[in-house]
Amino acid sequence: VRTSSVPHPPIGWSIPINTGTGGRRRRLGPIEKYYGGFGMLSYPNFGGQTKALQYPDITALYAACEEADVVCEHVLIHRDPYELLRGTVKKHRYYKNIRQSAKTLVLMVAVMTVEMLKFPTQTAGCWDYDSGKGRSAVARMLGWDPEGEEWRLTWDSIYSPVDMMTPEERDAVVPPGERVYVGALMSSVELMVNTCHAFLGKKA
Repeated sequence: VRTSSVPHPPIGWSIPINTGTGGRRRRLGPIEKYYGGFGMLSYPNFGGQTKALQYPDITALYAACEEADVVCEHVLIHRDPYELLRGTVKKHRYYKNIRQSAKTLVLMVAVMTVEMLKFPTQTAGCWDYDSGKGRSAVARMLGWDPEGEEWRLTWDSIYSPVDMMTPEERDAVVPPGERVYVGALMSSVELMVNTCHAFLGKKA
């Protein structure tokens, strides 16, 4: 949810941070040119040969929050592994093949899981981006009533759920000989999401 896409939240509610910049002047690649030199705090982020090393540092972010004396929390946004692979290999061509993409994403999921373990009480939501499940946490963080008409209309104007891939579409994305790498990614994502929900359960 971009701050420019919705009305400002009431005073006292959270302001979302979902965009970052490389922080240095250099020649932009085609992906960065498309996004104006900014990234969406993804794991990993931006492009280039060191893409796998470019991701948010939540420890540094929370240190900045503490120094600024503000309360910060995070929402885990996760996607179906097959959707990730289709986007990173087939659509955007961030990676040369499924194996490279899957192994990089497994590492990123491990980083995200460890960061949740380091800051369990700051976990504010688990959002399934493909289905929209978990969006109520986003609404509450921004000061909206998740059941309110205003939130529903705003949400529907900026978000469309992703149609789940059919078995045939999944087969087209991942060749049979590389499904073992997808299995590792799927089990890692499952562990990450279960960890997120476990932390939310403790806060309830």
